[in-house]
This record gives sequence, structure tokens and C-alpha cells, in this order.
Amino acid sequence: MGEWIVGAFINLFGSIAINFGTNLLKLGHNERERHLHGNDGVNGKMTLKPIIYFQSWRIGIIFFFLGNCLNFISFGYAAQSLLAALGSVQFVSNIAFAYFVLNKMVTVKYAKFEPRLLFNFSFFTNSVLVM
Repeated sequence: MGEWIVGAFINLFGSIAINFGTNLLKLGHNERERHLHGNDGVNGKMTLKPIIYFQSWRIGIIFFFLGNCLNFISFGYAAQSLLAALGSVQFVSNIAFAYFVLNKMVTVKYAKFEPRLLFNFSFFTNSVLVM
């Protein structure tokens, strides 16, 4: 198997891990926000618990770090021109992780008012066509 195939697979796993880690980081911040609203604090003062105490945030940092390491390693196996095009898989994985991790719904109504979504879709399709 060619080295560029190994680099491509490493990059794909790294990109998906980065996106999963980012969504876990967001989940940790959401949990912190819910904890803040459920806690009146001492003497009426709001006390923020440090983000490091939230498990999802810590796991998210690990996935984010390991994904970036995998992406860095992948540059030793494949050309940057190939790996840059494969980075578009993050747009697709973000939709899936937002739905499954953050319980966010991506709707067509949102897509109509978001011009970046059209750009992302065209970027992804062009990347697939180039490969």
C-alpha cells in the first residue's frame, strides 16, 4: 500500500478526532453553563466551577490533542495538497457530531439563511471531485 494512502487515513482519523474533541469541549462548556444556572452560590454570588472539573471537557481536550498529532504525523506520509482536500471531512463530521453529541438539529431553514453552508458544501464536493 502506498504511503500516501496511509497518510490519507491517518489524516481522516485525525480530522474526525479533532472535530469530536471540539464538540466535547462545547458540551463541557454547556454543562458548566447549566451548572451555573442551577446554583445560586454563596450569599447570592454566582460561583463558576473551573472547566477542568467537567469530564466531557477533559476527554475533549484529549481527542483534540491526539487528532492534531495524527494530522501532523500524516504530513510525513502524504502530500499537503491531498491532505488539505481531505480536511473537508470535518464539515460533514461536524453535522453528525452536533446531532449526536450536542443534540443540535440541522434544518433546511438554517441552511437557507446560512451562506457559509453553501460554501462548505461546494468546497466538500469540489474536494471529492479533485480526488
